[in-house]
Amino acid sequence: MKQVADQVRGGWALAAGAALVAALAIACCGGSSDATGQGTTASIATISDATITKAKLIKRGDAICVKTDKRQQAGLVAFEKEHPGTVKSPAGLEAVILQAALPPIHGEIKELAALGAPKGDRAKMSAIIEGLEKALRIAERKPKSILESEGPFKAPAELAANYGFEYCAAPV
Repeated sequence: MKQVADQVRGGWALAAGAALVAALAIACCGGSSDATGQGTTASIATISDATITKAKLIKRGDAICVKTDKRQQAGLVAFEKEHPGTVKSPAGLEAVILQAALPPIHGEIKELAALGAPKGDRAKMSAIIEGLEKALRIAERKPKSILESEGPFKAPAELAANYGFEYCAAPV
């Protein structure tokens, strides 16, 4: 994510914004949003043992991440059209993070939690969901924190990778 910050400082705003969304999709496991774009964060209490297998969970979870990436990309394009060149400034970068990159993650968390967890894996999935919820809260308070190499989404991405997710936890 350091590369994104370097590109923004260098004036490559659109490339930086696209890289930002791509980095979020990878580090944050993609996502989706409700109709308002202001989805609510799922509670780990919604995760229960389910009849889903680990392989199906990973496949469906990664599909959710792909969908989120597309929503974030669309949000970035719309933001750039509405506010041309805005991401070149620190305030503009913060705005695109808050308005285009983070909202889809609310829905992603809900969708991932709704998948449930294979028998015996509830604690692992709860840790991933709880980590995403915490990271999202931090990022909403400090948007540019996602650009740091040790940003708030690093830990849940590592948990997702350790669990077996591929697209949701691919290295940047």
